[in-house]
Formats: sequence, structure tokens, C-alpha cells
Amino acid sequence: MKKKQTVSEIWKKRSIFFYLPYWCKLDVGHCIDVMHIANNVCDSLIGTLMNIKGKIKDDVNARLDLIEMNI
Repeated sequence: MKKKQTVSEIWKKRSIFFYLPYWCKLDVGHCIDVMHIANNVCDSLIGTLMNIKGKIKDDVNARLDLIEMNI
């Protein structure tokens, strides 16, 4: 016979996002779209590495922001 599963046994892994200090203040913290986040990060990386116009994030304004932040 199988024993009944409780809620705590079903969800075993907790996302690392729950440990962020601002996560409890988000209205829809459980509604992140991993596919689009991964796509945006991948587009930014590939665009920067291959210097694709329109996809690159390293421009004059980004450099000025870094200077302003003392980085």
C-alpha cells in the first residue's frame, strides 16, 4: 500500500529566488518566466560577444552609467 503524500513531501526543492531579501515584497514572486529570462540573457551574451547591432548592451550610455557608479 502506498501512503498518502503530504504537501511537504511533494515539493522538495526550494528555488534560490526565495532566499533573496526582496523576494517577500514582490506581488507576483511566483510568476517568473524562466524561458524568457534565459532567452534575454542568452541574447545579451551572444549579442555582446558577436557584436550584433541592436543586441549589444555595451554602448556609450552603458559606459557613462558605469562611470557614474564609480565602477
